Amino acid sequence: MTDDPPAPPAGASDQRTARVGLLRAGAWSLVLKAGNLLLGLGLSVALARLMGPSAYGHYAFALAIVMMLALLARLGLPALTLRETAQALARGDGGHYRGIWRWALVAVGVLSGIAATGAGLVAVTLDGVRAQAVLAGLALVPLVALLRLADARARGQGRILAGQIPDGLLRPALLLTLALAAATIAGPTALTPSRVIAGHALAAGIALAVGLALLRRDRPAGAALAPVFEHRRWARAVLPLGLIAGLQVVNMHADLILLGLFRPAEEVGLYRVAAQAALLIGAGQQALNMVTTPQFARLAAADNRPGLQRVATLNARLAAALSLPVAALFVLGGEPVLAVLFGAQYAPAVGALAILCLGQVASAAVGGVGHLLNMTGNEAVNARTLAATMTLNLALNLALIPAFGMAGAATATTLSLALLNAVLWRAAKARVGVRCDPF
Repeated sequence: MTDDPPAPPAGASDQRTARVGLLRAGAWSLVLKAGNLLLGLGLSVALARLMGPSAYGHYAFALAIVMMLALLARLGLPALTLRETAQALARGDGGHYRGIWRWALVAVGVLSGIAATGAGLVAVTLDGVRAQAVLAGLALVPLVALLRLADARARGQGRILAGQIPDGLLRPALLLTLALAAATIAGPTALTPSRVIAGHALAAGIALAVGLALLRRDRPAGAALAPVFEHRRWARAVLPLGLIAGLQVVNMHADLILLGLFRPAEEVGLYRVAAQAALLIGAGQQALNMVTTPQFARLAAADNRPGLQRVATLNARLAAALSLPVAALFVLGGEPVLAVLFGAQYAPAVGALAILCLGQVASAAVGGVGHLLNMTGNEAVNARTLAATMTLNLALNLALIPAFGMAGAATATTLSLALLNAVLWRAAKARVGVRCDPF
């Protein structure tokens, strides 16, 4: 009589299935992120070369302000929508699924009006070129907010690709096409900062129409139920989530805006190129976060701590493996890479690029820790940590930029980013019981 093979441990099959599903979704997300990076890089290269460092610097400064105002228009609504959508569908609750979407749309409309007023007030304080560019971005503010909201809803439904395609692929492809067409027909001088930002708005509007069409096609079962609203709970939740999103955007753009206040436009253009190149290091982590964030929400709703740990570890390992080769390329050969891609006039940005690489690697090493805290109800901890590190970031930028220019901005950003991720890693371990690292 032969013995039957031993049965696999209970739950082992589910673990393997979850791991395979994560890897498959992550692979597709990486493919889309690679496409987004190529389009974004192509757009940055085209604009930097065609506009020149000075005009490109004015454009980058104005776009940073518009993106900060767009943050006000969406507050923390995308993160809240993603979390509530994923958890409502996990419970089979079609009422809350519809309710959070309607509630978020109304909130975006109100906040967009406030942001538009802010844009007008900011434009009054700026010189002619920058003021025109900021005013041209008024239409972009609500469009970006709605694109992020549609992406969050799609990811909450588990439609990762449908969420990423409109904003991640279609919008940059349209803008690149518009920029190249304008330069070909009317010459590079047609690409003024205000016209390029107006092109952003046109591309965003088309991408939003496509994104909403995809959402209507992919509505899950139960979506026809009457909407259920939890106004107080959602309002309480959106404030810390909005603070988190706001602090992230301030941390992302504070260096460039402060550099624009203290240094010439040409230096702002150089730093923008360095910052855009450094973002390539964290591209893998961003793609993985698109997949793991809704999984964190579902696992947290099921109180599945082992599942959270497995996803967090795999996320961090893949993010580190994807970021290190790119960082090594920029640190060891940054100057020729910048010269070949953007032109010899941008090669002086290599020092700032090398410094920024360090912060991006530190962030990738604890991949997804902020998203884990948000999806497990610890957004207040995330917000407090971001507030503290944002204050440090602003103080360091103000102290270092006047004397050291873009090298000072890069140093301030890297130090604050490294500290932020270290504190969040400790908070995730203490509050959730999950280590967000590759080990």
